[in-house]
Amino acid sequence: MTHSTAASRVATPELSVVVPTFGRAETIARLLAQLARQSLEPARFEVVVVDDGSPLPIDLDARDYPFALTLLRQDNAGPGAARNRALEHCRAPWTLILNDDAVPAGDLLAKHLELAAQMPPRTALLGTFDFTADSLAGPFNQILQQSDLLFDFPRLVHDVNLGWQFFWTCNLSLPTQALRDAGGFDAARFREAIVEDVELGYRLAKKGWQVRFRRDLGCEHDHRLEPAGYFRRMVRLGFNMAAMYEKHSDAGLLHMKDPSAIGPAWFSAMQQHCEAYHGPLTALIAKLEKLE
Repeated sequence: MTHSTAASRVATPELSVVVPTFGRAETIARLLAQLARQSLEPARFEVVVVDDGSPLPIDLDARDYPFALTLLRQDNAGPGAARNRALEHCRAPWTLILNDDAVPAGDLLAKHLELAAQMPPRTALLGTFDFTADSLAGPFNQILQQSDLLFDFPRLVHDVNLGWQFFWTCNLSLPTQALRDAGGFDAARFREAIVEDVELGYRLAKKGWQVRFRRDLGCEHDHRLEPAGYFRRMVRLGFNMAAMYEKHSDAGLLHMKDPSAIGPAWFSAMQQHCEAYHGPLTALIAKLEKLE
């Protein structure tokens, strides 16, 4: 299914902003309002939003925004598939991928383009994604902000190259063609917003790509997490990491004496290991929810 609205397409933009979304109409509307206030001239960028099968379809009118806007809708297939769909419609040579709950600094798009012109070949740009002040009102978010339990921003050093493990598509840009040449995201294997981005980063790294972290690419994360939801995410992380191991036994993710042991039987055992924790975690989650 496709529903598309777009502003004037006379000029070819320099930057395509890709945003997958699901069931968060107010959240995506806030992000688009913030993008409308960017210092970068509206004619220089476009925004491609993909509604990943929201129960109540996202409704946007391109005439409300000064930049070119394309809204696509698909049956629910996950954020990787949504980004792949967006890539089919990106017109700019450079693509910035954002989460729908991103809160970009006013110069974020201009800064991504400025730095893109200065970077050596095969370099993706990663910006910040700290929690907003409102999100940090929650004590659990404060723990996540200061640790590597969700991201590992506290330890990242400004203007230093990083490996594929930091290919985080919350505030990340790179050439559009590089994404296409890599085959996009493996949406069939990774349907969730976990591991699907670093798996693509690993494939790019095998072609010589690195990630450059820049603190001046400012963007915040407007999302309050609670322990119950976080533990559910950790269960799913186990499943997706097992899928990553199955696909890339050469990724060096495990220190194994015999890497060839990673195969269907190993993958099945890893999934069973995750399922074994599902019951105890569910019980813990129920207790935590009573405390929230």
